[in-house]
Amino acid sequence: CAYSLPAVILLFGGTNWENDGLKQCFLDLVGNTKNNSHGAGAEGQDGGAGGPTDAANGNIGPPLPVKRCLASSVHAVAHMLGPDVVSKDPAFLAAFEKAFLRDPDEAIRLNVLKNLASFLGSLTPGDGPGRRNAYLPMLHSIIMGEDVLGAAKRRSASNPGVLNWRQRDAVARVLPDLIVLYEANLNREFMWPVLKTLLTDSVSAVRENAGWSVPVLLRAYASGSAGNEKQTSAWISEVTVWLRETFLDEFCGGDDGTSSSFRMNRTSSSRRLKKQMTSTEGAFSKRQGYCRILAAVALATRMGEGDLLDSGSLASLPNNGVGGMPSTPIDPYGKMSTYERDRFRSILLRDLLPPA
Repeated sequence: CAYSLPAVILLFGGTNWENDGLKQCFLDLVGNTKNNSHGAGAEGQDGGAGGPTDAANGNIGPPLPVKRCLASSVHAVAHMLGPDVVSKDPAFLAAFEKAFLRDPDEAIRLNVLKNLASFLGSLTPGDGPGRRNAYLPMLHSIIMGEDVLGAAKRRSASNPGVLNWRQRDAVARVLPDLIVLYEANLNREFMWPVLKTLLTDSVSAVRENAGWSVPVLLRAYASGSAGNEKQTSAWISEVTVWLRETFLDEFCGGDDGTSSSFRMNRTSSSRRLKKQMTSTEGAFSKRQGYCRILAAVALATRMGEGDLLDSGSLASLPNNGVGGMPSTPIDPYGKMSTYERDRFRSILLRDLLPPA
């Protein structure tokens, strides 16, 4: 039933899914979100006939295979319903947050994270209840929490240093598609901290996949604040300076009028951070990571070449949303405007390539 539910919704249409009884069917399959939590041994119940029992009221949660199947298709259901229905359906949105994103089962969260950008693309852009921007602080809190990125700080006796790494890798893979959904200021506030955490992850596969988000973030800055050259330069400089300091141990300061004592404090702090790094983040590994990021930026520049009007930047693509942001996910490595290509060449030649 859970596997076939999206096809049934597609057949009947999503606009009347509540009157057709499909909404109640979905909520029944998801289970009562108030009592929907699995025990410590839930992951071993893949083939069981039922979920955990709440001893207080006798309610039985849905089987884990059912929820895992729904977690893989909830984004497709959201697109079938359409932004007008999804954004005004608090029960559906609450089920997405409580029954999927905050579920203690790692497989359920992993299935949701893989299609997170697609689900957010189904929401109406802008601020307000049920709209896309309203969920960004919550998503940032969950992703940066101890169940996802925060798990990198925990250790497993059987597999030290890589606990929960697949979820972190899923976030790294979906991050480019998340960045193109939001405006530059929101990306700087919420996505940039996530990207910094992924770029310094203890697992090399996570760091490599996270590197592909750097050119997408730089492009979002360049196109999203093209009318404010000073702000654009400051945000781009923040990224390039952090990359050089983190991967090349190069202190980038002095141009902004900071005092020598402040620069010395920054240098000593950088040295302390270097001592605290694990062996997997050695000097050679970090230089390799920096070169991969440069390759990603250069490849994004090359892929962006072609005939495109200046109105074809990320911030001004045809859309059905508000604020210039697309209503559905778009290609983060698509064609660039002339302004964006010139900006990327300047970043490569002036900021990134010389120290490499």
